[in-house]
Amino acid sequence: MEKIIDGTNENLREEIEEDYISRFRLIPFSSLGKQNGMLIGFKPDKIIVKFDESEKEWQNVIVRNL
Repeated sequence: MEKIIDGTNENLREEIEEDYISRFRLIPFSSLGKQNGMLIGFKPDKIIVKFDESEKEWQNVIVRNL
């Protein structure tokens, strides 16, 4: 975050784009009325779901927009 604040990295935007673009996935699917469709998914480092006092963590997952 310091690089963003003090502006010491001229290529910061490119570095961020490279880091995140590699996390996107194309997910092929077929359904009624839609042959050979593609969904866009994102692969985070991990997902943590907290509910009341419990917590569940998953790694190696792909999240897609509904």
